Amino acid sequence: MENTTANNAANNETNTNVSKNSSILKTFMLIFSTVILTLAIVFGSLYIFNTYIPKTQVQKTISSYYASMKDGNIDNLLKVYPKDVAAQAKSGYDQSPEMKKGSAEILKLMNEKTTYKVKSINVTGDTATAKITETTVDQQELQAKFQELATKSPIDIKQDDPQAQIKAAKYQLDILKAALKEVSKTKETDVDMKLIKEDKKWVISPSGQ
Repeated sequence: MENTTANNAANNETNTNVSKNSSILKTFMLIFSTVILTLAIVFGSLYIFNTYIPKTQVQKTISSYYASMKDGNIDNLLKVYPKDVAAQAKSGYDQSPEMKKGSAEILKLMNEKTTYKVKSINVTGDTATAKITETTVDQQELQAKFQELATKSPIDIKQDDPQAQIKAAKYQLDILKAALKEVSKTKETDVDMKLIKEDKKWVISPSGQ
């Protein structure tokens, strides 16, 4: 009888130890799984932060660039360039509002038919390269048509005319408008757009493309 009681006690102790060990193992596995999940979330967040977010920001700059050209918006266009480049251009436009107005009109006209597709974006630190396929009006045909129309309708401006610069700009704009109406051919071109990070913002490199 005493042996039976002793055996039962031993078995109970063994079962208790097994139960404790099983509980410890489950707790360890739970902690291990939690650590692995936490690391996965952390590294996943870092990957998104270092890869996806910069590419999204670069894409935003590219979109602003093409939208500004299509709208002929000089002020918005300058925002996607480095501050020193934008300041220099702004200084020139401030001295000649007519030149700014003419540039805006030409920009808008030249990009009426422009479309683009970003094929890839590669970000390395504070620099990025975007491979883009542009579809624009065929520049060679446009230039040929511009020269043809200018030859047919030459302009005569006297050198001492105080409005000479304004008249010349208006003449060129009118010829360009007429040429664009007659040129419908477009051309695809692959370009590499270079961007740099300035003040936590992606801007187009002075070298551009």
